[in-house]
Parts: sequence; C-alpha cells; structure tokens
Amino acid sequence: MVMDLFIKLNYDKMNRSYIILLLAMLFLLINMGKVSSQEIMEERLVTVSSVIQDDDGIALPDVKISGREGAVVVWTDTNGKFSISVSPGSDLLIEKKGYFAQTIATTGLSGAVTLQKTPFLMDDDVNIAFGKIKKKEISGIIDVINPEELLTTNGIHNFSEALAGRYFGWTLNSPLVVIDGIARMPYGISAEEIEQITVLKDVNSSVLFGTQGRDGVIMIKTKRGEINKRRINVAVEQTIAQPVSFPKYLGSAQYMELYNEALANDGLNALYSAETIENYRSGNKYRYPDVDYYSDEYLRSIRPVTRLNAEFSGGNQSIQYYTDLGWTSTGSLYKLGNGKDSRTNELNVRANANIKINDFIRSTLDATANFVFDKSPNGNFWNACATYHPNYYSPLLPVSMLDEATKASLALSTKYIDGQYLLGGTTQYKDNVYGNMYRAGYTQNIGRLMAITQGLDFDLNGITEGLTFKTLVGIDLFNSFVQQVVNDYAVYQPTWTTTADGVDQITKLTTINKDEASGVQNIPTAFFYRQFTAQGVLDYSRKFNDVHSLTATGLAYFTKLRRDFLTIDDRVAHLGLRVAYDYDKKFFVDFSSAYNHSIKLKKGNRDILSPTIGLGYVVCENASNVDFLKLKVSAGILNTDVTEDLDNRFLLSTTSDATYRRYEGNLQGSGSYGWNDGSWSNGVVIVTSYPNLDLTYEKVKNLNVGMEGYFFNKSLSVNANAFYIKNSGIVVQRYALYSAMLTNNIPYENYNANSYTGAELGINWFKKMGGFSVNLGANLIYRTSNIDQRDEIYQNDFQYRKDNPVSSVFGLENEGFYSSEADISSSPISMFGVVMPGDIKYKDQDNNDLIDENDAVYLGNYSPSFAYGLNFTLKYKGLSLYTLCDGQNGGVSTLSSDYYWVDENDKYSEEVLNRWTEATAQTATYPRLTTKSSSNNFRASDFWLYDTSFFRINRVQLTYEFPKNTFSNWGVKGLSLYLRGSNLLMAGKDVDKLQLRIGSQPSYKLFAAGLRVSF
Repeated sequence: MVMDLFIKLNYDKMNRSYIILLLAMLFLLINMGKVSSQEIMEERLVTVSSVIQDDDGIALPDVKISGREGAVVVWTDTNGKFSISVSPGSDLLIEKKGYFAQTIATTGLSGAVTLQKTPFLMDDDVNIAFGKIKKKEISGIIDVINPEELLTTNGIHNFSEALAGRYFGWTLNSPLVVIDGIARMPYGISAEEIEQITVLKDVNSSVLFGTQGRDGVIMIKTKRGEINKRRINVAVEQTIAQPVSFPKYLGSAQYMELYNEALANDGLNALYSAETIENYRSGNKYRYPDVDYYSDEYLRSIRPVTRLNAEFSGGNQSIQYYTDLGWTSTGSLYKLGNGKDSRTNELNVRANANIKINDFIRSTLDATANFVFDKSPNGNFWNACATYHPNYYSPLLPVSMLDEATKASLALSTKYIDGQYLLGGTTQYKDNVYGNMYRAGYTQNIGRLMAITQGLDFDLNGITEGLTFKTLVGIDLFNSFVQQVVNDYAVYQPTWTTTADGVDQITKLTTINKDEASGVQNIPTAFFYRQFTAQGVLDYSRKFNDVHSLTATGLAYFTKLRRDFLTIDDRVAHLGLRVAYDYDKKFFVDFSSAYNHSIKLKKGNRDILSPTIGLGYVVCENASNVDFLKLKVSAGILNTDVTEDLDNRFLLSTTSDATYRRYEGNLQGSGSYGWNDGSWSNGVVIVTSYPNLDLTYEKVKNLNVGMEGYFFNKSLSVNANAFYIKNSGIVVQRYALYSAMLTNNIPYENYNANSYTGAELGINWFKKMGGFSVNLGANLIYRTSNIDQRDEIYQNDFQYRKDNPVSSVFGLENEGFYSSEADISSSPISMFGVVMPGDIKYKDQDNNDLIDENDAVYLGNYSPSFAYGLNFTLKYKGLSLYTLCDGQNGGVSTLSSDYYWVDENDKYSEEVLNRWTEATAQTATYPRLTTKSSSNNFRASDFWLYDTSFFRINRVQLTYEFPKNTFSNWGVKGLSLYLRGSNLLMAGKDVDKLQLRIGSQPSYKLFAAGLRVSF
C-alpha cells in the first residue's frame, strides 16, 4: 500500500511535469509555426521574376525559390523561369540538389541567376561520431540514409523501417542507438522527424563512442529549423492489419479420439466413449463444447491503426525552430466486451530550437516527450487460445436452457452476458475468456519518456582560424508502470439432463467464485530509469595551400544511468581523439581513438587506449565510364567492458549488481545452520564466485577493405566491403577448468573468443528516360562466424563447439522411428526413458551402444549466412511505384513449443495428425502420441529442425504526387496520396513456421492509405 502511494505521488508529480513540458512545446509550435494572415494581407508585396541557369547558361527546371522566410515557395518551369510575390527588399533562397544554394536580395536581382554545381559527393553532410564530413571524405564503413528521400515513395514510420532491406547487422546485431549525439532509447521517434540515419559499422567509425561502440552505432539526427525555410507538413494514414495465420488446433471430437489413441499407446484404457465423442462432434454445443478461440466469435478479421503527424519548422538569422507532433492509435482483434475497445495510443512530441546568442555563441535546446497508453482487459487471451482445450467447458450457458427451478434459484444480483448468458466454468477451470473480456477489469500499461538536451557552440576563430568548442548536456527520464483494476466474477458449473422429449436442460448450477467489482486501482509493477549525459568537443578544421586539409576533434564523454532494480549506477566515461588529413580530396587518413575508463574493473585495469585508423584513396575521377572510384581500408582495436548480459542497457532484464566489479568475487546469504542442539542458529554466507584481480577488457579487433564507385555517367553506383572481426577475452566462468565441486565458486576470466568474416555489396542503378525514371537497388551481405576458443570439455571430439559457427545448433541426429520391439531391442539403449515403437530413433555417434547427450552433433547455424534486400522504384511524372523485397538463407532453428511437442495433457494441434501408428508407420512424420512425458521424443534434434530461409515482398507502395504548383493558390506547396501494402508475401521451405505465433498476437499483413501535404 505504501509502495502504491509512493508510485502514485511520483506519478502525479511527473505527470504535471510532462503536461507543463507538453504545453510549452505546443506553445512553441503554435507561435513559431503560424503565419499571421492579417500581416500578409496588410504587407505590401512586389512580384519578382527571373530565370535560373547553370554555369553553361542552360536553364534549370524544378529549382526551388523560397521567400518571406519560407512562407511562399515556387519552382522554376522547364525554361528556368519563376515569378514570386515577396516583400520589397526581402531575401530569396534558391536551391536545387547538386548546386550550391544562394540567398539573394530582391533589390539586387537583375537578369538571370546562375547556380554553381557542387563537386561530386561534396554537397551533402554526413553525420559521423561527434562531427560531420562530406561523403567523399569517408574512409570508414558507413551507410547513410536520408528518410526524407524515402518518404516521397515509401511511407516509412520509424528508423527501423528506413533500415529494412538496407542494413542487416554487422556483427552481433546489437548496435548502439545515438539520437542527436546521445545514446538513447529510440522510443516513439518517427521517420518524419529524422533528417539523417548514419550506420557506423567498423571500429574506426564507432570508436569515439568508447566501449558502447562494440557492435556498431546507428546515429539518428533529427530535423532542425532552417533560415528562410518555413514548412508545415501534415501526414495522415489509416491502416488495417490482417493476421497472416493462426495456430490450428483440433476440435473436441478429434482430440478425444486421438487422446484415446495416446492412452492405448501407453497401455491404458480409453477415457472417452464413442457416444461421448459423437455428442461432442454434433451435439448441443453448450453441453458438449467444441470451442475454437481463434474463430470469429472471439476475434475480428482485422485491427485498425490510425496515424497522424504534423511538422512545423522555420526561422530567421536569430532563431530556428522545428516541432513535430505525432499520434498513433492501434486497435485490437478482440471482438468481445471491453476487449473490443482495447487500444494502444502513443503520443510523441519534439521541439528543437537553434538560438543565436551573439556572433560567436550559439545555443541548441531540444525537448521530446513520448507517452504510451496500452489498455486491455485482464486475463491472458492468447495464452488461453494456446492452452485451453476445446472440450474443457462452454464459456457461455444460455439462460433459456435452465429449467424453471434453476432460474428461480438465481440471485437477483446475478449478472448476465448480453442479457441472456451465464459464464460457464468448472472448479478446475475458473478462468473464462468472456468473463475476462466483460467483467475482470482492465490492465493499462503506461510508459513515459522525457528527454531534454542543451548545447552550446563557441566559435573560437578569434583564437585561431578553424577552432570551435561544443558542449552537450542531456537528461533522459523514463518510467513505466502497470495500472490495474482487478474484479472477480462468478462462473457456473452446470448439471445437464435430457428431458423425455429429448431436450437438453440445465437442472443445477454450482456457483464458483462471486461477482465483485473492487473498483480499486493498484500498481503491481513499475520501472524507471534516468540518464545524465555530458560531453565536450573541441574541433579544429583548417585547409592549407588549397590541397592540405586537417581536422582534429578532441572530446570528453560521460554518461550515468540509474535503474530502479540496481543499486549501482551504470557509468560510461572516456576521452576521444580524431585526427583526419586529406590531400586534395584524393588521399584520406583518419586516426580515431578512445581512452576508456570502466568502473567494472579493478583499479589499475580501468583505463585503456582503443586505437584505430582508416585510409581512403580516390583512384580516379571523371574517367571513361568511371565517374568516381575510391578504395578504403580501416583497422583497429576496440576495448569493451559491455559483457554479454549488458548488451541492452535500458531493458528490464536479469542484469543485476553482480555484473559490476566481477573481479572482486561475490558473496551472498544462503540460509542458516543450527547449533547447540538446534537451540541457536547463524546465517550462512557463501562464495558465489572467487575474485580475479587480473580481469580486464574484452577486445574487438576489426579489419575492413572496401571500394566505392560510380560508373556510366553516375547511373550505376557500387559499394563493396569485406570485413574480419575478432572478439577475444570474452568474460566467462570457466566451468570446464574447475572441479564440479566448485561450480558455484568459479571466478570470471577473459577467455572465450569468436571471429566473424564476410563481405557486403550495395548496388544501385538509376536511369531517366523522358518522363520515366527507373531505380533498382540491391544490398547483400554474406558472413560466417567461428568459435575460436571456448571453455568446454566433452567426451567426444564432435561435441566441441570450437571451430563451429558462433550460433551453432547442436542436437541428436534422428534415424526415423522405432518400428517394433525387435527394432528397439537391437538398437542402442536410450537414456531418455522407456521407448516404444513410434518413438524417435537416434544415431549412436560415439558407438557406445547408448543414446544420450554425448551423441549431440552440429546440426546447423541459427544465424543466416546470406541476407539481401532488393528495391525497385518506377516513376512516371507524378506517379511512382515502389517495391521492397528482402530475404535470407543459410539459417536453421528448432521447434520446441507445446504446439509441436505434444505430450501429457497438452492441447492437440494439427501437427499430430500424421502421427506414427502401425498403419502409418511408412508415411508418418510425427512420433506416436502419449499421455506421459516423452523425454526421448521432445528434445533438440534434427527431427525438429526447420529452415529459416525466406524471400519476402516486404512493401509495395503506389504514390501520386501532384505537380508542385497545382495548389499554390491555396497555400499548398505539395500534396501526395498513396496506397501501401506491407509484409504481403513470404515464400520459403518453412515459412509457415516462421510466421506462426503461438501464445501471442499473430503476425500481420498491413494495408494502408494516406496523404501527405505541405504548406
């Protein structure tokens, strides 16, 4: 009760803070984003006309001209001409991709305006760790994605969708996510608010993030306001989500028949008579229930998703602002009671501001808030679907089937479902899906994230040219909790009789539990974290003699994370240095390093240098059919204390304080012992691990070789990289080294080692033919892994994991089914219990006439060796068709849920239909049925292995974008409409198993319609 009150008080306090922040951001949105129509009407305007051309005097079409700080926008026609109404003496911003932007005063506008081309790959900035460079200057392995370019043809919603088909993970698939310079949870961040996503794949690119950069970094830079670019963008989308598939379980009659068969296999008598089975097949469904929880009685065929997003941005020389407001509302499949109103609502607000304090100091102030409210009825519906047998009980009992005496016995307070049903149940099965949906109360999961970032940029050119200093401070607050109202409800166990005229009737009801609405809110679980981050960056950038460019970046970084389930704060601190040199934009050198500090290690082992280097060389430019060709190589060593159970610093996990300072060893209380004939007792403290004062950092060694090229007048681009990664000194407890007597006392050591090799290839071809344009892209990666060193000891050489893939799948090799008792007698003895004909037969790998765990062999690799993404865009004027396909090959997994491993009293799925019997011995694909535990059949083996390879049509979108000037008289700068389908088709050997969800919500196909409009 005290805890609930404490959480409630903190909830109210934080809620007020969130409301104040939200109101402040909305005030910023309204007052910075609005344009006073009265001012515009009263303002005296002049019309300015001109022509835009390139260096050769050729007219440029589709050049964007912005006036009145972006309030009015026009584009040049095919002859390069434009006309715009602006205030006298105001500035015009003129922009076109591939050309330097110009700001021109209308008073000085006379004749044609000439735009100069930007050097190839030098027009756009690429965000890297704590800085920016041009794409041509990249020497590491970096991918760049600009969501704004994707939104016109592919209505992505978040950063993960932007990466789909383009990024498949580099090593361990747990990259650090950095938002606006700070490692953060990517909760609620929409694609609309992202300016650029940069994926840092090699250690040379990620080392400045210190130990956290072990698995690469995904950097997200959100949008900011720009001078003379006033924008209002609105996106509206309605989606329907259609389940791909549901588990298929047997009906009551079929289940009873097969359960009788299982009893017979075990030498037991049948439980269900033929008459009973027939009644359940075709009799009264309330007396002889045959419940299908996946039917349309319980579930809708679709669930709706509504999404709204609005952006407001602009600015002048003194202040620039950007505000984003997003809302997503997701319905449910539930069809019953309060369940049909179940909904997840997510609200996301962001406000970014740039403020000029004086000529050499600028400030940035960012605030974001994310709120998630997920409300649903109590009870676990999807678990009930997977476990409740169809014949357990009828969830509903019609009042019309009660005899008069039983009706009269019902209390006046008895509650009915839809005015005509009672809730069914038994003393054993009191949980009722209808009861949960209508009467059990609700559970509401609430999550709230608030982040504030303050930065100061100092221009120190007064000290020396090219010198700047930046500071950034971030505070992140997150809390989530479960709020519940738990009500009790009564269920009724009926006693049925059949009248003389053959009518089924309920003559008695046994009441179980009672109807009681508590109305009391409680908070059974809560979680929070708060993070403080501070960094300082000193930059120096200078060019000498027009050919020598030198850039140096020195930084100090600190972050502290407090979570409610830990008593020790997670702290990360390091210094970083990047020195980059290039000669005439042809030869590039990047030396980046971090000096790490870790509180997880003993003093003397806490500080270490992680050095890396990257080299790039432009082989040729503007040669015949070769527009640009650059070779790259990078290498380095990254030292990390982010051990395997700390991969995700933010998750509610089993992470405990014991993962810190492991070098000291651990002690814990463990019961007590008695003495003085049991009159007294003392507590026991045991050693759970002995100290190891030599424990140190794990190491990641990385070597990459790559090339980047553009060919055939830049219509073909190729980006290829080969990589080698060695992870060594992985922290483990070496159980194989010590006696089994010391199982609970083994110290942590740096021992295990893994390596990864592979190559990736990105190809893009673009061709424009009159009004048509075609874009074809492919991203492919092939990778292998190897266990170089592992703490292990086995009886047989083939059991060792060393020299196998890191994600190896080991298990027994099956040889079909035992065909007879004679076959069992002549086969090796199974150590997994008594076997019978129809059980799975395994190969005796070590030829010792025993089948046991020592016969497990390598079966395959859980991680696919090959992954790919294919994208295709066809445009004709304003109409575009976008298609994204992806897939993978070379991976396997094993089936292990009760849907496949059916024994004892499990619910029977369709998987058991082709079980082994004497009649089906030659064609059976499933072992014999049993009502006992089947340890022999249901264990890791190639019998349960399935292929995870697939090809998927991930996304198809048809978009129509109206010509830019179509609605300009109405203040509309752009308008597009689209239809989209997602997760449309998956093909592969075992895709039915890949897509099936058991005990949880299904996977979905998505169909959406939406519009985007700019003002």
